[in-house]
Amino acid sequence: MRDIARKYLEAGLCVLPAKRGQKRPALDWKRFQQKLPAPVELDAWFANTHDALCILAGAVSGNVEMIDFDFRAELFEAWAKKTPRELLNRLVVETTQSGGKHAVYRCEAPICGNLKLAQRKGADGNVITLIETRGEGGIFLCAPTAGYDLVQGDLADPPVITEAERDALLQAAWDHNEYVPDPVDGGPHGPPSRDTSCPSGAPIGLRPGDDFNARGDVAGTLAAHGWTRVRGGTNEYWRRPGKASGWSATLKDRVFYVFSANAHPFEPNHGYSPFAVYTLLEHNGDYEAAARALRQHGYGAECPAPSGDVDISAIVGASAPSAYTDHDVSRIVDPGPFPDHLLEGLPDIVKMAMDYYYTNAVEALPVMFLASFLAATGTILGHKVKDASGLRTNIYTVGVLSTGGGKEATRESVDRIFQRAGLEVMCGAEEFASDSGLIRALHTQNPILFQVDEFGRLMHSIHLGAKHSPHLYNIVSVLLKLYSKANGTFRSKAYADEKRNLRIDYPHVCVYGTTVVDNFWQALSYEAVKDGFLPRLMVFETPGENIEGEQTETNPPAELVEFFSYWATRRVTRGNMERVYPGPMVVDYSPEADQIMKDFRAEQKREMQLYDELGPLWSRARENAGKLAMIHACWKNRDQPAIGEDSARWAVDVTRHVVQQTLWRASLSLVDNPFHGECQKALQKLQEEPDGELPHSILLKRMKMKARDFRDLIETLDQRGDIQIVPKETSGRPYVAYKLRSRVKEGVKEG
Repeated sequence: MRDIARKYLEAGLCVLPAKRGQKRPALDWKRFQQKLPAPVELDAWFANTHDALCILAGAVSGNVEMIDFDFRAELFEAWAKKTPRELLNRLVVETTQSGGKHAVYRCEAPICGNLKLAQRKGADGNVITLIETRGEGGIFLCAPTAGYDLVQGDLADPPVITEAERDALLQAAWDHNEYVPDPVDGGPHGPPSRDTSCPSGAPIGLRPGDDFNARGDVAGTLAAHGWTRVRGGTNEYWRRPGKASGWSATLKDRVFYVFSANAHPFEPNHGYSPFAVYTLLEHNGDYEAAARALRQHGYGAECPAPSGDVDISAIVGASAPSAYTDHDVSRIVDPGPFPDHLLEGLPDIVKMAMDYYYTNAVEALPVMFLASFLAATGTILGHKVKDASGLRTNIYTVGVLSTGGGKEATRESVDRIFQRAGLEVMCGAEEFASDSGLIRALHTQNPILFQVDEFGRLMHSIHLGAKHSPHLYNIVSVLLKLYSKANGTFRSKAYADEKRNLRIDYPHVCVYGTTVVDNFWQALSYEAVKDGFLPRLMVFETPGENIEGEQTETNPPAELVEFFSYWATRRVTRGNMERVYPGPMVVDYSPEADQIMKDFRAEQKREMQLYDELGPLWSRARENAGKLAMIHACWKNRDQPAIGEDSARWAVDVTRHVVQQTLWRASLSLVDNPFHGECQKALQKLQEEPDGELPHSILLKRMKMKARDFRDLIETLDQRGDIQIVPKETSGRPYVAYKLRSRVKEGVKEG
């Protein structure tokens, strides 16, 4: 027994003496959760008459985990059939004293605590567990303890499997689960007995939470928070945010059952009602706030009217459904140029960078430089900071201007800062040649910044599709994945040559693209909206009038260079695993900042529902705002960054303007077919006029189309409610003009 125990210890396993009958350690084992026993301790223990040994699972044993098949291993064979044969043959398998089986392995990634994988109700109504794990902090008895016999492999040499392979093992077990507990609904003390969302708190027949349980969009709520449906049907399979493969929960009969221990705010082995899902994700577990919000969205019966003659018409009108349809320009309006106040009052380090940029530019474009500096800062903060949800600072910004002049200086200024700081390796190529080239550059240097000119070509590749421009189309696909993998693992596509298969932990890519207005917006497609690429971009469009620069080509200030060097070389994680598993510091929100972000999340959900096919443009707004807030906080205080009210407010205001600008531009540029394109072109012609109006003859000339086709176009725009046909009386011949309805509602005087 002692010799085998020493063999296990030499293999890095935390092995302890155990009491076989009680299936527990024979000593106080808590102190060994963080360290292995010394060889002399082991010799002393097993010099006595201990009849069993056990292994402490988890990080102390190199991420060892055991899957326990109980009830005489009833489900082992069924589980084995669902497990890839090659993976199954690598596992250590042993029988147990009760006729069960253990399957043992190590995982590349950290593992969670014990999980119950497959349960069912017995004949007596009690729940029995047939398959479970022993994970972080768990203990299991093993061979050569009497009754435990190895049938495959060697416990002194357990295989190391990938996170994806571990998922496959757990999923094969979860597939045999027959028991789902009653769903959580209404908080820890059960559903409230009175509807506290009503001002009077009066009891009513149908509360908002009950109504949401019956008809609420629980799938939409999950998707809005990064959950991905991986299999449909009556029993849907869902994957948690930050996970690249496998699944973490099921949705069946409107009960969301969570298996994963890493799916905060949900707990493993719990079922959740739609109302509970909505409350945890949207209102941080505050059921009263959730009920009030749902009431505003039309869920639940009406609150009893208070006594007295009170006019509630405004409330009734406010809850009426929107009549908006896709591309209704009466709702999508130009938000105007980038607000000046968002460029003023920035932290000193940004002002210093902006001043330096002005000295190097012929024509200064402050809005575009802000976009470039955000991407540059997001890069050096890679692997250094994250928020409590795991959000990182990897951002994609695009600087758009009306002409081709001046955009080079925004990239060159950032390049010089990196060079002077000795960080030029963090700057990737100025052009994406292929998706494999992008991946290999990231594999060599992580984090990395790509400053790409003519970024509109990438957007155009989505418009053309994979068949016409495959290398650019594939680059977009990779950027899509990398955006969501910064807190996880990215794996390249599989090749026959295993040397070409790359795994990148915590990939951190920032992009700053530059382009001119027409090249970018005219290259838009619905595909870019639907696949999520355009919502991930933060597009900063600069006004037509630029600021004259100095063009003196000076070196960046020492303080600016030192700021970049400080963050790029700052050690956050201690120890020899820093480069492999960097553990960034968590940047916390103040209560005020947290509320600002919660309100913005609610705004995002409302806006997404308003714009049909363009609604997804809002889908990443809260996420992008969180990234900007972290960057702003690090600009302010590099030693102890924290997101205060000012950082959150600035980030939200910038993000809101960027999204509104993109929404307006997209409403004018995206087309389904040639006729739709002509309609959008006509609306854009009207948008360009100060009063949104043009006479019939002038608009016809500018459209350059046949009179018959023009009549069809005008009739369509009129019936859609996009324009108003305005008769004009003059001293001569009367005529008609066409006016945007948005300008009519704004009360703009006619010229």
